[in-house]
Amino acid sequence: MFFKPTFIIDRWVACFDLLGTKNFLARGEERKVFHAYTSALDKLRRDGQLIDVVKHAWFSDTFLIFAHDDSGKSFTEIDLAARSFAYFLLCQHIPFRGAISCGRTYADFDGGVYFGLGIVEAYEYAEGQDWIGLLLSQSGMSRLETLGAPLNNRLNWQLYSIPWKTRPQTASDQIPACIFGQSFQINGHNLCHDALTEMASTVARDNPQVLLKYSRAIEFIQKHRRIAASDR
Repeated sequence: MFFKPTFIIDRWVACFDLLGTKNFLARGEERKVFHAYTSALDKLRRDGQLIDVVKHAWFSDTFLIFAHDDSGKSFTEIDLAARSFAYFLLCQHIPFRGAISCGRTYADFDGGVYFGLGIVEAYEYAEGQDWIGLLLSQSGMSRLETLGAPLNNRLNWQLYSIPWKTRPQTASDQIPACIFGQSFQINGHNLCHDALTEMASTVARDNPQVLLKYSRAIEFIQKHRRIAASDR
């Protein structure tokens, strides 16, 4: 295997740190883990969300989505893919922490080799959260501002003071967080909110720190939910 210089470019990267995998494996439920993740992927493919400019890689409890480059069009594609993947994971009751970044990244999809600052920052922002969330990292914010298309408070995103377990040094006081289920409402009903509520109900009451991760995410959706134009 040889280093291929053309494979390292500035690109959008989404990283999902999938939670609960260790517990499933400890109980010998490997099949359940595999089914949940592949089901989410299959639904994305059937719905046409994972199109040609978006690739993915999955190993252990980390899932990566790669855009072709760092363009505005590529952000639109990875934004849609990441939000859709988050939706389907929640529907499968798989908790996670996720983040989207933009930076130099080496991605050899045939050889299965991935590294670079884009992945490092996306993982740092994903792993550092202390709730169920999907964020846009500082590099992602900077890139969108350069493109003249800052997220600010769009339909699916809200600037927010993130609850951190380990706050990245580059993180601003407020960064964009995804409002789960915003674009997937049925008659104004947010299915992600319902899924998080059901998941929280199964958490042992003697584990308040884990329960807090769910309650923070539920409160965020309740506070910042917006009515889509189709529901008005």
